[in-house]
Amino acid sequence: MQRGEYSACLVAAERAAELAGANGDEHTRVLADVQRMNVLQTLGRVEDALQVAGQLFPLDEETEDLVTLLRAYRDLSYIHMLRGNLTEARSRMERAFPLVEKLGDPAQFAFTHGLRGWLSLLQGDWALLPRITIGPTEKEGRGDRCGPSALREREVG
Repeated sequence: MQRGEYSACLVAAERAAELAGANGDEHTRVLADVQRMNVLQTLGRVEDALQVAGQLFPLDEETEDLVTLLRAYRDLSYIHMLRGNLTEARSRMERAFPLVEKLGDPAQFAFTHGLRGWLSLLQGDWALLPRITIGPTEKEGRGDRCGPSALREREVG
């Protein structure tokens, strides 16, 4: 996407948030604000993205839209990583993991663990670096090779 397209996306997300808020549609407002937060950080407007995040959080954690809540936590963690605030990034990232477990989606699992691994690298915390394997180890035999049950977290020795 070109910078101009991100700018147009930002305008659309701002308008969507405004209209949703005016109509009392909290779900759509949250979706639009998560998009605004992401586009702002993409455009290099990290402080503005954090200001939008301030409107999002504390986000209603009782929401049924766990994917949007997960995305918001990951995006906010990423923004804090960009700012070098790794402690706050870790705090937001850890809030994402119960949602990953509830969703049971292998793609969300892999992406969130990958982002946490990157954060662990930035923090120099080698003990927290998980190694994700798909499928059983050689010792475990063939087993299930796809789906959430195939994903296992192993400690790096």
